[in-house]
Amino acid sequence: MTSDYASMWRTAAQVQGAMIGTWLDLAARGLRLATAEAQVLAEVAARPCRVAAEQRQTAVEDAVWAFYAGHAQLLRALSGAPGLAAMIFLNQLDLRRGPRAAPDADDAGMPQPD
Repeated sequence: MTSDYASMWRTAAQVQGAMIGTWLDLAARGLRLATAEAQVLAEVAARPCRVAAEQRQTAVEDAVWAFYAGHAQLLRALSGAPGLAAMIFLNQLDLRRGPRAAPDADDAGMPQPD
């Protein structure tokens, strides 16, 4: 592996491009998740207004439970974001670098069998 300025600049550009690609991918996924959840929560929030007065208390309780479940799902999605970001980043970097050959045993510093 050579370490000249051209290869360092190329690698830096590839890493920065992968970082931007990762950010855009995560932003798109987050936007899709947010719009889907907002649609569900809006429907759930409007449901108590559409039921008869006798069932309104049950509908409000169902809405509160749905909000709680939606909050738990949001926290679950946020906790998985770092791992997802790492996988997306590595994929983006591989797409920019292109296929590479596996290192030989000589290049990896592995002992050779006699």
